[in-house]
Amino acid sequence: MNFNKITLAALMALLLAACSDENKSLGSMGGAEEETAYVLNGRIGDVIPMMLRAKESGAVSGQALIALEGSIVVVFELDSVTLAKTGRSFTDSLKNKDGRFSFEDVSLQSPYVLIENQRSFDSLSCPTCRQRADWDSVYATENNVIYMEVARAIVDLRKIKEISVNSLTNKKVPLWLKYVAEGMDAATASDKAESEILESYGVYESLGAFEEGGDENSDLPFLQEMVGDLQPYSAFKVHMDLHEFYKSLLFISPKLIAKRGGAVERLYRNAEKMNNYRVGYYAKEHGFGRCAEAREGEMQSIEDYYGAPITIVCRSGKWTLGFKKMDYTKGTMTDPRDGTVYKTVTYDANGVSQTWMAENLNFADTSLIADSALKANLPGHSLCKVYDPWCKLYGRYYSWIGAMGIGEKDFRVYAVEPNGDTLFLEQQCYDAQIKECPSEDMVCANEQYRIQQHCDTLYTWSRKIPGDYDSVMDCVEEKMLKCDDHDDECLKSVKETCQSMYGGRYLPGPDWSYGYVEYMADKNKDDYQGVCPDGWRIPTADDWKKLLQIMGDAYGVDSLESGVVLYDDEATGFGMEKVVEEIFVEEETGWMSISSSWWIQFIVADAPIYSLTFYGKNAGMPLNMLGVGIGPETTFFTPVDNFYSAFVRCIKK
Repeated sequence: MNFNKITLAALMALLLAACSDENKSLGSMGGAEEETAYVLNGRIGDVIPMMLRAKESGAVSGQALIALEGSIVVVFELDSVTLAKTGRSFTDSLKNKDGRFSFEDVSLQSPYVLIENQRSFDSLSCPTCRQRADWDSVYATENNVIYMEVARAIVDLRKIKEISVNSLTNKKVPLWLKYVAEGMDAATASDKAESEILESYGVYESLGAFEEGGDENSDLPFLQEMVGDLQPYSAFKVHMDLHEFYKSLLFISPKLIAKRGGAVERLYRNAEKMNNYRVGYYAKEHGFGRCAEAREGEMQSIEDYYGAPITIVCRSGKWTLGFKKMDYTKGTMTDPRDGTVYKTVTYDANGVSQTWMAENLNFADTSLIADSALKANLPGHSLCKVYDPWCKLYGRYYSWIGAMGIGEKDFRVYAVEPNGDTLFLEQQCYDAQIKECPSEDMVCANEQYRIQQHCDTLYTWSRKIPGDYDSVMDCVEEKMLKCDDHDDECLKSVKETCQSMYGGRYLPGPDWSYGYVEYMADKNKDDYQGVCPDGWRIPTADDWKKLLQIMGDAYGVDSLESGVVLYDDEATGFGMEKVVEEIFVEEETGWMSISSSWWIQFIVADAPIYSLTFYGKNAGMPLNMLGVGIGPETTFFTPVDNFYSAFVRCIKK
């Protein structure tokens, strides 16, 4: 619940009525035999971790349900054995806006105290509060409804120096008292109450005393966030945050986060940890039980906010997003041309052995190499993305002929007509289709247009035929008479039919392909080095198919639907990463805007296939999430133009 919804409408009388008649101010307490003086310092409210969130910048993360300035704090002394109230209490009011309180030299005969603070919410600022059923009290005013609850914590002052009264301590108090009443000593009852609460959220190890507020490295704030998220009025939030994490942040380059500085990296790590706690909670809710050592690598499925399946795995004692670890061997190699060190990964399965670079290639400096073809043909045929100006994050994009080390004049281009005729494509027609003029160069633009007009008389280019608007409207008017009133499906069908009959349309264009038969005939595509270092080569489409078959066999899915596991470096060692085109982070609030995609493309040595593409196919993150496209992404593909560039993953010869 957002702390901004808290109102000043608390009824102090209700809280004071809960105190005994022996309530005294701090200064009125006299000494007592065997009394000990304590200093009570702490905070009332949840302090939740700052993290990257896909939400509006006005919604500040970092604190929630903070007690109001001026509200009353009551400290009750408790019997050290039964934890019953002894009848002694102390009251004070909060004099700041951050929920902090302080009691100096409180003399007590028992080290156990109960701290309470009453807070209220109104229906105007919190319209969803009515959906919650566990308020301590609810009453109506003339124009409003007031919902009240008491924040409380039992504290052993011998152990806790900086006190935190929060959502977790609120849940712990009744359980602690219950187990003491059943005969447990106070310390054992405290541990049991905490363990029971943690397990209800899918956490199976101690995170420290809930009342401890002085540990900056504690994970308890992540659980406090979870408690607030799972209230009936905001339960959707934990679903939505999980959805946003895997959609935006999962499998992006760690280097991208690191380069933005320590503050953003801390926010990312917090978001990552929060995500793991959410996954653990949903694993518990689905009845998957604890991720124990014996279950390492076990995969299950939960749902995201939209009900789509998400694969989770038992890994290192925790449920997390991802897939089981398969057999592979990691290594490194050094490119002797520029000294760049690349990670490598080797797979041996079903009689097939492959060693791949586990990173995308980033080579462009041909000044020191002896390969004359690469020296002549690579310059101008590779590029980096805007957010990766030196190609350090994702590697380098290459045009097909750049990756292959082929010159623009070393091949003949052919057009395949719709009727099957194969025609040699004039160089000027080829150039006119793929090369753009500068935006203000009208001489160039006019010449390109003249050439295209000439080429249209020679080849069947795909072009649009204008429609007859009046005929479309007459058709709709006539046919819609057969539809019942408000029959939207019928009306939609009529419009589509008339549009297909009389609307604009494209002439069937050629299935453009580019033949390199004259150049490639004497080349072995299964051993084509291209831009790769010595001992490595450009992979073929068959190499990728064998890799995907290894993945499909390991994970029990169709080979062409196994691509998503390549993103999970822990699972497969392949190190494929989502490319981030744009990222904005507001460090003060953790608000982020990020554009990332599962779509990724790689060069293959085959002509006229040229590339292999992974793309999002199914919602969520199931094993069959991605599809695989083999071949150029458009019918008018050119292996020359950098617009159609792709990554290179070299494979060992």
